[in-house]
Amino acid sequence: MVSLPDNAEDHSRRESEMPPMTQLLAAAEVGVGPKLAAELTAHFRLADLVTDLAGEAIEEIENSPGEPRAIHACAILLSRLITDMRAIAHLVRLGYVAPALGLTAGMLEMAYTSMYIGADEARAERWLTHDDTKNSAPWGVYDMVHAVTNRVGLVEAAARREWDTIYRQACMAKHGNPLALADVGVLEQADWRFVLTGPYLDTAVRRWAHVSVSMAVRYTKLAGITFCRDHVLAGERQQHYFRRWVHVTELQREMEAADVEEFRIATPPVDAPPVE
Repeated sequence: MVSLPDNAEDHSRRESEMPPMTQLLAAAEVGVGPKLAAELTAHFRLADLVTDLAGEAIEEIENSPGEPRAIHACAILLSRLITDMRAIAHLVRLGYVAPALGLTAGMLEMAYTSMYIGADEARAERWLTHDDTKNSAPWGVYDMVHAVTNRVGLVEAAARREWDTIYRQACMAKHGNPLALADVGVLEQADWRFVLTGPYLDTAVRRWAHVSVSMAVRYTKLAGITFCRDHVLAGERQQHYFRRWVHVTELQREMEAADVEEFRIATPPVDAPPVE
C-alpha cells in the first residue's frame, strides 16, 4: 500500500520508514487470504466438483484416437478452463481478486469457443489450424455468444447481457479500466488517497472474490455440459454425466442466490439446461 498525502515532506518521511514491498505483500497475503478462503468455502468446494467432473469428461478422448477432431479441440479448451479456474481459486486464496476477475474474461472466450465448435468438424478444423496471432479465435466473441445462446433456445437478451454486462465487466478488470481500479485499487479517506498494492479486505474485494470464483465455475461447467452432450455417446454413460451436472447446477444456483443476497448484485444469467 502506498499512501499519497497532500504534505510532500510527510510523505517522504513515511516512505523512508516503510518496510520493503515484498514484506508488506507477504503480510497482506497472510492477513487477507485465509479470511477470503474461509468465506468462499462453498465456492471452492463447487469448483472442486466441477474440476473432477470436467476432468473425467475429458478422458473420453481415449475413445477417439486418430487425427485431431472436434472432440479433441473441445477437450483442449475444457482442459484450459479447468486450469484457469484453479488459478483463480489460488489467486483468491491469496487475496488477489483483481487478476482473478480479469482471468474470467478469457474463460468466457474459451468456453464459448468450445461450445461454438461443439461437434462441428469444420469449425474444429478451422480452430485447430488458426494461425492469426492478432485474434485468439477465427470468430468474434459476440458472434459465438449469439450463436450458442440461439442454439440452446435462450432469448436475445441473454446473449446481450452476456456480452454487454458480464464480458465487459470482466474485461474492465483484465485491462485495468480506471473505473475498475477505482473500485479495487484506490481508497480515499479524509485528506488521504491510498494506492493499494496487493491484497486488502473490504466489501468490494469480497464481492470481486465471490464473482470471480462463481464465473470461473459457470464457464467451466457450461463448456463441460456441452462437451458431454456433443462428445459422449447417448445412453447411460451420458445420462450419468448429466445427472451430476444437474446436481452441480443446483448447488451453483444456491451459491449465486446467496451472493445476490449478500452483495445486492444483479441476478446471475440463466444457464441453458444440460439436456436439450
